[in-house]
Amino acid sequence: MAMFQTNSVYLHRIMEKGLKRNQTMDVLKGLLIILVVLGHSLQYGFGPLYSESGAFYDDYLFRAIYTFHMPLFMAISGYFFYVSNQKPFSSVILSKLKYIGVPYVVYFILLYFAWWELSHLDAFYLSDFLRKARINLWFLSSLLLNILLVSVVTHACRRPYSDITLWAMCILTLFIPDAIIPDVHKFLIPFFILGYGYKANGTVLGRYLKQPLVLSLLTAGFVVGVCVLDGDMMVYEGGLCIVKDGHLDGGQLWVDVVRFAIGIVSSCWFVGVVLLIRPWCQPVVPFLVNIGGKTLAIYGVQSILFYVVARTMEVNNWTVPHNYLWAALLCAVVLAVCLAFYTLCDKTTIGRTLFLGKKPKLKQ
Repeated sequence: MAMFQTNSVYLHRIMEKGLKRNQTMDVLKGLLIILVVLGHSLQYGFGPLYSESGAFYDDYLFRAIYTFHMPLFMAISGYFFYVSNQKPFSSVILSKLKYIGVPYVVYFILLYFAWWELSHLDAFYLSDFLRKARINLWFLSSLLLNILLVSVVTHACRRPYSDITLWAMCILTLFIPDAIIPDVHKFLIPFFILGYGYKANGTVLGRYLKQPLVLSLLTAGFVVGVCVLDGDMMVYEGGLCIVKDGHLDGGQLWVDVVRFAIGIVSSCWFVGVVLLIRPWCQPVVPFLVNIGGKTLAIYGVQSILFYVVARTMEVNNWTVPHNYLWAALLCAVVLAVCLAFYTLCDKTTIGRTLFLGKKPKLKQ
């Protein structure tokens, strides 16, 4: 009995620690999805001339957001996937296809339909459909790709062979043309593996990231990253494949290494800042945790909304002077619409399955 009680206390402490850690992750996810929406507000909210010219790359707030928000998002996804991946392979894949794949397909079809309708097309073109499937909602398709990759390797072989295989595959993707595997997908694979490995190894970095000296060094690295990461440096414009015309491109390799370094340093900086200021921001923690639990739906809905906003401004030739207040207002409105849509869908089984990636509610 004493042993049972001791184990129970131990398990209770582990569960408490896990819940706190997961809440921190949800706070991070909440902040990151807000930054995703804000980044898109900066990109699409000032009119077609601004967005099509790529002028947003010169916006230092935009650059700051893009140094870490998607890499850290993918690392957190890998962190959470570790627990799910302890189940049998078929169960893992079927579950992720249902709760991520189904909403991804639904949101993509809606986005494609919006593009088709607002472009006034009179026929369906498979080539356009497939081209947009590679580009739009790319984070969700990258997430599914990474889940499949890690699950196959980790179920096929044990550590350390699985770790070696995964990192070898990361390096191999750099030699594969971006036309085959899109650069944005290849860019996020290492971050998913890092998040997965962080959880698998039980690593604890939080206590170090908020130390004054460490955070100061990370802040310096983050500032350098913001200055360096211009339009040509971003993976969206510069590609990732290091083979050009049959030869190794040393310049591209250097750019890729710098990109990964910026993503890692800036992500660590952001986590350190959040951990440092969280004790003074307790009133907003419940809100951020709530937002953090709804990121899939928010990401899907905001993608459609921003396309509609951009297309409407283009058709009507609307322009808005560059103003952070306007970007913040647009961000708030889009988030409000996303949350209202989430609340509406959460009331029905179909809505939860198709749009939220959630299980049906249990009957009382």
